[in-house]
Amino acid sequence: MKKALIAEKNLVFSVTVFLFVVFFGGCTPPYVYWAYSPQQYTERVYPEAGNGKLIDIPTFPHEREVEVFFQNRTPNKPYLEVFLMEEIVYGNASYADLVKELQRRAQRKGVDALIILSRDRKEFETDFSFQVENTISALGVIYAENVKFEEGIPKRAHYYYYLNSMAEYRLAETLVSDVFGNLEPLRNNSYKKYFEYYSLPYMLMDKNKNWKYAKSDSTGRVVSRRLNQDGNWTTYYFNYDENQMIDRVLISLFSFTYKIDFEYDQNGRVIKKIGYKRGQRTPIAELASGELKKDTEASFYSYFTEIVEYHPKGSVLRRRIFVPSGEKQIPLQKLEYEFYTKKDFENALKQQVLPK
Repeated sequence: MKKALIAEKNLVFSVTVFLFVVFFGGCTPPYVYWAYSPQQYTERVYPEAGNGKLIDIPTFPHEREVEVFFQNRTPNKPYLEVFLMEEIVYGNASYADLVKELQRRAQRKGVDALIILSRDRKEFETDFSFQVENTISALGVIYAENVKFEEGIPKRAHYYYYLNSMAEYRLAETLVSDVFGNLEPLRNNSYKKYFEYYSLPYMLMDKNKNWKYAKSDSTGRVVSRRLNQDGNWTTYYFNYDENQMIDRVLISLFSFTYKIDFEYDQNGRVIKKIGYKRGQRTPIAELASGELKKDTEASFYSYFTEIVEYHPKGSVLRRRIFVPSGEKQIPLQKLEYEFYTKKDFENALKQQVLPK
């Protein structure tokens, strides 16, 4: 199975070369500072809510040429009609431009071919403006020969919260997953706090307009990043072990300091994450060095623990969050992934369209 693009098990400790580099007064190499440019930010691609598919079958992004069929022509081999796709472009766009844009989207969705259904052009004119709307729609199809069952392909994830009074988990949401285990967004503060904001992909590699500055060392490793949300600055400091894996992240926010320690398995995958909190600021020199003084270490208290389990094929199987209660850790919430089965593939292939 193709490897996850955004997964804690295979983090790449390098960053994009940014548009301009800023060296602050008094700071010399090996440390390099840079500011983020708005042009760098790209919208995060989430799986579509509701799956967005006519047939629920996993599809993998690719860079192959996507075939296009016009005027009621169809592929000459069996295929599955998986997506109904539409592209809208404003302004003077040619038919070819619309098709090319649809092909680019089709590659991201893992589509093998497009069957064009319609093309429309509308003009809107008022006393003050003139606008042209170009629309193209198509069926996104997958060739049946490319539909092959594999174990461990994520299908969806179930988000549970723990009900202490009943001592059991209750289902809160079911989230669509892509084939890499990336989930559709969920507007739940507790979910985002533990499952997203304290994850390495977010802290180390997330891109949005609120990330302002970063700092790397002479080897190119990111050692700190700064986030500004509504005027409130959060600074992240990354500490690496002898295997060049991040074993600790220190976070400075308001008058609080957070410490998150990571544990890995023999395959370099995160299996445990322990969060601690300190109700006072920690000197920047300590945070930047990653080496906290004994009295500083002693002043942290347990905040949360995350346990991560994996499917035998490598995908995340389960993520569980625990929080302290007295002398013990009690469940708070969990994510459990569901995977495509052989039956799913068999049911999908029953819907294949045969060539005319």
